[in-house]
Amino acid sequence: MVGDKEFYRKKITQTEYRGSRYSSRHEKETQFLNTELQPVSLDPKYYNVFQEHILKQLTRFLSKVVPEAYVSTILTESLLKKMYKLLRIK
Repeated sequence: MVGDKEFYRKKITQTEYRGSRYSSRHEKETQFLNTELQPVSLDPKYYNVFQEHILKQLTRFLSKVVPEAYVSTILTESLLKKMYKLLRIK
């Protein structure tokens, strides 16, 4: 299995994404998409607004994929704290 860091840096071609095979007219090496992600940086004065936005978007998404009774259970403080820690937001 591919390691976490390797997964984010792997370049994926549209052909691979679609599950097709390469035709002889395309060179495989020139068909890759760059999937390298840049780190997120946010000015500390926007932390509160961003946290509210994350909560709103997560609630909206979860309400569509799980029963509403479970949304508040899923959105525990520990989940959001872990997310904010990964985003380096205090």
